Amino acid sequence: MYKHRGFTLVELITTMILLGILAAYAIPRFGGRHGFESRGFADQMLTVLQDARRTAIAQHRWVCVEANGANVAVTRAAKAADTSCTVSLTNPNANGNYVLPVPSAVAAYTIPLTVSFDPLGRRSGTAVFPINGVEGNFSLTIEAETGYVHY
Repeated sequence: MYKHRGFTLVELITTMILLGILAAYAIPRFGGRHGFESRGFADQMLTVLQDARRTAIAQHRWVCVEANGANVAVTRAAKAADTSCTVSLTNPNANGNYVLPVPSAVAAYTIPLTVSFDPLGRRSGTAVFPINGVEGNFSLTIEAETGYVHY
């Protein structure tokens, strides 16, 4: 007697259907990084705003975050008595000024956005930073009295 080996027609068709579903839905998500860029930028923006608030409290000076279409810059007041931000803040994670570039996948917010933190960490200016990415929209909120920054 011969032993029959191989796959049945039903098994082959089921495998082809599963591969088709995988190709249609899962594989395109591996091709780009736009979804990651928009979420990553939202996380970085959250960190920038939190750092600005903490710096305002620690240095007892006004700290401003200004966003335009190309980047986000953090500045501080030159003296404790000043209310205008004129001095670039140094990035704690890298050498140079505290500037965050806006990725091309992020069709960011209504430009320009400016928020200032007073020496007690309270905000003045923009309360919500909407970030619209290719694969997701995020909104960062800054509470008025406490300056707390969250999604």
